[in-house]
Amino acid sequence: MQVLAEEYTASSMAADIEDGRMAAADDLLAIESIFDQIGEMFDRIEAFRRQLEARVRNTINYADRGGQGLVGRAADLVRRLDALLRDGRHHKATIEWSITSFNPCPAISAAILATRTRF
Repeated sequence: MQVLAEEYTASSMAADIEDGRMAAADDLLAIESIFDQIGEMFDRIEAFRRQLEARVRNTINYADRGGQGLVGRAADLVRRLDALLRDGRHHKATIEWSITSFNPCPAISAAILATRTRF
């Protein structure tokens, strides 16, 4: 500590050795505090990383479950119907459908929304 106090005095950072010793002690405490804060920040980053990984894992799990739900069953049904039509079975099959009841924008004409689709 004596060497630091002398260097503080020699570089005009302190008026005398005692002031240099106090300034060096204050600076060392500040450095120690900064390193303590870095450790806390790493802990916070690690906690955030764990939370983010858990959220990603949950998102993937829910996405995987989606294939087993209504959407997955509907997709399977469409694939099976498509296979029947491709094989030439029920070649005159038609399906009438209208999405006017699901129209989120009433300004769109019902004539545009109502369609007749042949599979």
